[in-house]
Amino acid sequence: MASICDDCELFDPVAYLAQFEKEPEIDIKNIGIKIVSRCAKEMKYQKVNDLNYLVIRI
Repeated sequence: MASICDDCELFDPVAYLAQFEKEPEIDIKNIGIKIVSRCAKEMKYQKVNDLNYLVIRI
């Protein structure tokens, strides 16, 4: 399991990736997060105290 925390603007990668679920092919745009999401068993995102928390279970 890995967790990532930053203080950047709100960005929920889980919600972002949901828009691509029906697309059979991977577009090269934002390829890194798409590859990680396909390797992950679970991804959870939270915004707490102006910090982004992403937990990735591989």
